[in-house]
Amino acid sequence: MPASLADALALADGHPLTRRLLPPAFVDNYLTVARLELEAFATQVTDLERRRGLEMA
Repeated sequence: MPASLADALALADGHPLTRRLLPPAFVDNYLTVARLELEAFATQVTDLERRRGLEMA
């Protein structure tokens, strides 16, 4: 079981069955979009992070 979405994407990308069971173009597009979403999420500061930061200040 992957520990994170990034790990799951890496496993899906490297697993030989992924492109045998699904069209390769679909897999490539899906992985690209998922990685872009993951990058966008990583650059955001959540409300919880803001609250914790203010509590520590």
